[in-house]
Formats: sequence, C-alpha cells, structure tokens
Amino acid sequence: MIEPAIPDDEQERLAALQELRILDTPAEERFDRITRTARDLFRVPIALISLVDARRQWFKSRTGLDASETPRSVSFCGHAILGTDPLVVEDALADLRFADNPLVTGDRAIRFYAGMPLCSLSGRKLGTLCLIDRVPRRFGADDEQRLRDLAAWAESELNLSAGIESALAEMRATFVRLVNHELRTPVTSIVGALELIRGSIAAGDDVETLTGIAIDGARQINRVVDDILEIAELDAWQQDLTPIDIELPLFIDAAIEFYVATARPVRATITVEAPQGTFVRAVPKPLDRILRSLVDNAQRFSPPDTDIVIAVAVTECNMIRISVTDRGPGIPAEHIPRLFQPFHQVDATDRRSHSGFGVSLAICHRLATAMGGRLGYEPVAGGGSRFFLDLPT
Repeated sequence: MIEPAIPDDEQERLAALQELRILDTPAEERFDRITRTARDLFRVPIALISLVDARRQWFKSRTGLDASETPRSVSFCGHAILGTDPLVVEDALADLRFADNPLVTGDRAIRFYAGMPLCSLSGRKLGTLCLIDRVPRRFGADDEQRLRDLAAWAESELNLSAGIESALAEMRATFVRLVNHELRTPVTSIVGALELIRGSIAAGDDVETLTGIAIDGARQINRVVDDILEIAELDAWQQDLTPIDIELPLFIDAAIEFYVATARPVRATITVEAPQGTFVRAVPKPLDRILRSLVDNAQRFSPPDTDIVIAVAVTECNMIRISVTDRGPGIPAEHIPRLFQPFHQVDATDRRSHSGFGVSLAICHRLATAMGGRLGYEPVAGGGSRFFLDLPT
C-alpha cells in the first residue's frame, strides 16, 4: 500500500477547509441529494462527499456506507486530491497503491473507485465526490464527464456554505457591537451601584436579600455578554493558531489547578489519567479554554462527592483523545445532534436549574475545529456524560 502524499499547499488547503466550518456538522438534504443521484446514475452501492482534513477523510454525505470517517492514510480520496482530474481505479487489486490497502482486503472489500476533486473558491482541494463498488468495473470518458458534472454541483453547494458563512460573520459582528454597547455598559453600572448600596447602608434582611438577587442576575447577564463577545473573538483567534508540542499531563494539571482556585465551589473530585510523556500538537490558549469549559460543565451537573475523570488515550486514527467524564444526569438523545450549536440548551428540568446559555460548547467546538481537531460527545453506561477532544499528535 502507498499512503497518499501531502499536497504542497497543505496548510492553505486545510485553512480553506476550516473556513467552510462544515466538518462534523449534521447531514443535510442538499448534499444527500447529490450522493443519491450519483449512486443511482452510476448504479454503484456507495457514493460519498468526502472532505480530507489533516488526519482523516470525513463524509459530509454518505449513501450506502455506515462509517462517518476513515483515516486519511488509507483513503483513496487522499490520492485523488493530489490531481485535478478524476482518479479512477477500475480494479484496486491490480493497482500497487491499493492492492494491500485494508479497505480493499478487509470487510469493506473495495474493488472500484472513482473520485473527482472538489475545490474551494480559491482553488484548494477540499475532498472529493466519489463512487465505490465491490466489483471491478470499466469507467469511460462519458462516465468521467458525468462525474465531473455532479462534482460541480457538490462544489457549488460547498462554496455556497462559504458565502453564507461570510454574510453571517458580518451580521454577527454587527450584533456583537450592539450587545457590547447596549448590555455590557449598563449592566456593569448596575452591578457597581448595587455593590455600593449593599456595602454602605444598614439594610433590613429583605432589602439585602433582594439586592443580592439583583447582583446575581446582573452578573449572569454579564456572563452571557462575555460568551457572546468571545464568539466574536474566535475569528481573530483563528488568524493566529500556530500549534506547538504540548506535554499533556503537565498542561492538564496546570489548567485544573487554576480552575479549582478560581471557579465556583467544586462539587466533584477531579481525577487525571494521563500517561507521562504524552505530547499533543495544539495551541495553548484554545486548548486551555476547552479543558476548563468541559470541566466546568461536568462540575455543574455532577452530584456532590462524585468523580470527574479526565483521561488521555490514542484513537484508531492516531489522534490524541482527551475525555472528560462525569456521573451527572446525561443528555437526552434528541438533544445530542444540536449540542454544539450556539444558544442550544437542554431543557430538561434537572438541568435548567443550573445557569448556562448554550454558547460555551459552541465556542469549544469552533476552537477544536480551528486546531484541526474534533469535539464530540457520548453517553456513559449507567448514567453520565463524556465529552472528548481529538487532536493531532
């Protein structure tokens, strides 16, 4: 097997892919319509819209395949993005690049592949529209033209996403300026005035209680404003996301020590399971922000005197996975697909008793994606939640 080479413009290509903000998003009918058409037109069992990031190929749309991603090192699409024309492999067992590829020799038994590169508006290769069959087959010039036509359709949908995102970014900037002026300034004044009142008058118990409630409410609004403004700062952060090698055990210990010293009263015990000498390729500030947010979320929903476990492991795709596991009430299945969308809240009664405005996880998801990683969630058997962050080594 020959692993796909890294394109000369890899950094620019990855930047163009990240700008789409489409990795790890839910399925969309506008893309699924394309893969269904490709499957039916070419009479193949599998058709995919595959996006190739630093370590994997992830399928924005898949017809006839259960897996949502595979390692880039064994991908056919990793080879396809090296050229400008369709990559056609009529019989994988007769091609030295793929004859002993586990996707060919294993259960998936790929024998035929045809993939047309999909490009950004700037011309960077993002991935492919590809066809897969489990038997060898011929693929003529007319077939190639049809594949090009369908790929152009997929390309237009991808670049439409980029245009919509640009417009939304401008709208967000306008909204953030409004929030900063119309909320932050008056709320800060309210908090300051109430603090002075509480500290300078001999108030009765009722007045002091009401004043405390007002202060807590104003501070809660300030937290919302802080989160909204931090969303706006993400674009600036992404302009300078230079990764370095980070020794995870030391980094996690420092982040948790700072969290315990500055956070609300800690309800659960935090345990770190990170092998010494484990390094990850990441950006310190976003990584620290994600870690402390996940731990804070776990603390808010953990029963008293339970454990929160931060564990470090290596995934099948050779990524470093940092997981944060709690023993809280968990998240209802119907809310999981929208966990990382801004302002989405889980409205179950036992969770609404805690403050939270649905933006922290969205921020963490954006930061993880910008670093070439992935933020995910999975339920824990017996109750609880596990959020995990996958990052390149």
